[in-house]
Amino acid sequence: MFPLMTLISAGVSLTATLATLLVIDPWLALGAGIGFGSCYGIITWFSRRRLRGNSRRIASEHTLVVKALQEALGGIRDVLLDGSQAVYCEVYGRADRSLRRAQGDNVFIAQSPRFSMEAVEWF
Repeated sequence: MFPLMTLISAGVSLTATLATLLVIDPWLALGAGIGFGSCYGIITWFSRRRLRGNSRRIASEHTLVVKALQEALGGIRDVLLDGSQAVYCEVYGRADRSLRRAQGDNVFIAQSPRFSMEAVEWF
């Protein structure tokens, strides 16, 4: 729901800004649209590769997390009797830590073009 609200908000803001600029100075509106559009495109192009790599890492780490949980819970009696809880906790912790880091990076990277463009607007 949040991405949809952000998209609608950004669309309304962009439309209002461009309409105002078109009324005041059409050439300025064209230049601003091309300038901001190219900056946004460059930022998105650079971040796409890292997002793709993180997405692959999320998929593989999620598989490892599910596998560790299934193995530990599937043989819970043996795990408790052997006292090997620490081993399964370590395997799960490593996979989960990497998974959460990649998810956090993706959220940050996905939001960064917007904030970068807002910083560029001040100049």
